[in-house]
Amino acid sequence: MPDPVSPAEARLQFLLDLEEALRGAASAAAMTAIAAELLGRHLGAGRTGFGDIIEDGLVVRVESDWAGSMGSLAGEARVLDAFGPQIINQLRRGETLVVDHCDEDARVEQGHLQTWRSIGTKALIVAPLLREGALTGILYVHSAQERHWTEAEAVLVREVAARTWSAYRQSQAEAALRRSEARERQRDHDRLWRISQEVMLVRDEAGIILSVNPSAKRLLGWDPQEMIGKSIFEFMHPEDRDRTASYVAHQAASDDVITIQNRYRARDGSYRLFDWRGVVEDGVVHAVGRDITAEHQAAEELRNTEEALRQAQKMEAIGQLTGGIAHDFNNMLAGIIGSLDVIQRRLAAGRYDDIARFIDGAVTSSRRAASLTQRLLAFGRRQALDVQAVEIGQLVRSLHDLLRRTLGEAIDIGIDVPPGEWWARADAAQLESAILNLAINARDAMPDGGVITIALGSRHLPTSGPRLPAGDYLTVSVADNGSGMPPEVMRKAFDPFFTTKPLGQGTGLGLSMIHGFMGQIGGDVTIDSAPGAGTTVTMFLPPAQPSVDEPMPASMAPTSLVHGGTVLVVEDDPAIRMLIGSVLDDFNIKSAFAVDGNAGLAILQSDLRIDLLISDIGLPGMNGQQLVKLAREIRPSLPVLFLTGYAKGAGLNGDELEPGTRLMTKPFELSALAGTIEEMLSAKAPPGH
Repeated sequence: MPDPVSPAEARLQFLLDLEEALRGAASAAAMTAIAAELLGRHLGAGRTGFGDIIEDGLVVRVESDWAGSMGSLAGEARVLDAFGPQIINQLRRGETLVVDHCDEDARVEQGHLQTWRSIGTKALIVAPLLREGALTGILYVHSAQERHWTEAEAVLVREVAARTWSAYRQSQAEAALRRSEARERQRDHDRLWRISQEVMLVRDEAGIILSVNPSAKRLLGWDPQEMIGKSIFEFMHPEDRDRTASYVAHQAASDDVITIQNRYRARDGSYRLFDWRGVVEDGVVHAVGRDITAEHQAAEELRNTEEALRQAQKMEAIGQLTGGIAHDFNNMLAGIIGSLDVIQRRLAAGRYDDIARFIDGAVTSSRRAASLTQRLLAFGRRQALDVQAVEIGQLVRSLHDLLRRTLGEAIDIGIDVPPGEWWARADAAQLESAILNLAINARDAMPDGGVITIALGSRHLPTSGPRLPAGDYLTVSVADNGSGMPPEVMRKAFDPFFTTKPLGQGTGLGLSMIHGFMGQIGGDVTIDSAPGAGTTVTMFLPPAQPSVDEPMPASMAPTSLVHGGTVLVVEDDPAIRMLIGSVLDDFNIKSAFAVDGNAGLAILQSDLRIDLLISDIGLPGMNGQQLVKLAREIRPSLPVLFLTGYAKGAGLNGDELEPGTRLMTKPFELSALAGTIEEMLSAKAPPGH
């Protein structure tokens, strides 16, 4: 059997249980009820409870008690003097009252004995509860029979009273503080509700408005009482209702903060745009709406103004463009038209002497016009690129002689190419043009001569930027020791048509072209400059693996085609069809022609043998890419040569070509066309074309 528990241990365990029970009580009233029951059971009493002293200390009232074997006194109140002045005075002095037998105790006067008998009490312990020296309550323990109370029992009652009273007062204070804070919050809410500039609205799940603050009157013209009880959708713009209902339902299910914009109808019939923030609590939506109508209108006006400004800038740019390049184009056209006119007149007159000179003049002017067109397309990122692996070290070294002739004797040229191979992903011709353009700009910044250095290097970018992701890049920099640029000029350097050169001496497309070209190949270009410190322009190029295919230069194009076959040409321009047909006729290649994609598809669907498809990309109706997609379904291995003068619109660049597909940019030399046709016809392909 377990060892018997000593009275001291039992008392300690009881007090521990009491403390734990008091901490878990939900309210101050629960504390007194719990303490009374625990004490009554522990002492084996007939009744225990707490009484409040009210009416200036004259009356005791019992709110609740624990009634073991005796009747409850809950709800009863008695005048204190009815218990006898000696007893009450003892309690008021803070002394614990212990009575073993009411009928025999000298303190219980005969005239007051009836009061004790009326509540069935023969023995009792009463511990007073004082506050600031005044009797404010009691803890009583009653017995219906005479009983000898021990000193330990009296001490325990006093301790229970003290501990319960302390916890009771603390709980009451905390409750009072919470009530005070709640009242203050409510006052703050009421003040905010009245003075808020935003509409504050409470509605149920069905959208019925439960309350709305006075701002509804100020912003919408509706008196709050006119809105309460009605659905928010009665006031909402019809176009916003379904969207709002769907969104709010979704947000309510996810417990997220509701954020939405919609329009509410004002009393005058107009609509105001509100930006709402709300939360859902117990099926009720609490929302605050800020009127952003004026902001929205201002933003719309700003967008319209910006669009008008962009349009004005665009028209100004077009004016600069026409002013800057019309002169050049007119000179080129004059050379072409004049040369052809002379040739026509001499042929008509039977004079064939010196015709070659005028032919050369027309060709030279045509090539200059084609070069300028490519620069315009590069500026707009709309030129077709032949992007491939380029060994830029050899490319830069090969430019030395050309730069020497172009830049003049007053410029010293330095080429800094470290040992090894430098393979980058680029269009070799466009990169050469970019380097030449930068070198010419550098020369123009040094009218009295200077040094231009073209250097290769590598750079690792640890973080991604606006145009370049993090990674490794090869760099080509062109540096000069000229006058440099002030910050305001450097900021505009890449803007289209911006130039510091006199009117007629530049279109402002050079750096824009390079900027666009770098963006197309996945690179970037930067400028480092300061007045008097020179300028360094650095191009960042993505690295590439060494190429094993060397393109055949145009000068090495064949003078005769030895392979037979049939070529289908789909081209809407009759002059280009004529030129391609003449190339095919010269080399005895069979040909078929179509003026659009539908006509070309009909030929492809026939039994005619076709060994090569030449198609313009920008065809009317069905474009070249769509035609080739259908053609590959009929003839899967059919080689295709795309022709284009405007690749971006068709979504095609040199690095996006499928196997068996090539791309040529208009204008092209016929020798280059012949070489490409020979190369594609010479490739082995499965029979059945």
